[in-house]
Amino acid sequence: MTRKRWRGDPGQLDACFVASLVTGRLFLNVLGIGKSLPGLVRYLPKPDDVTLDNLGGLLIDPATRPSEEQTLSFNFLTMADKAAAYFTTPKDHDWARTHDGDS
Repeated sequence: MTRKRWRGDPGQLDACFVASLVTGRLFLNVLGIGKSLPGLVRYLPKPDDVTLDNLGGLLIDPATRPSEEQTLSFNFLTMADKAAAYFTTPKDHDWARTHDGDS
């Protein structure tokens, strides 16, 4: 957050990265955005999932998003699934190649 090089325990930094992936994935799902090959789809919530329409809003139709945003969101959801949400074969996800939250 300070744009300074991290000098603490690498495990803490990794935990923050994984937490941001899970939180970002949850945020996109709440907005109504999910993924299925080959791209984004409307998120299909389970009966006990909370989505934006439960909160009085309207779900986003992923097909209406610009192509670049669809690609970024799809790649993010793929990274979040593989890196944090599911137990899968290990795959390196370079946190330095992710986008800043304000870009």
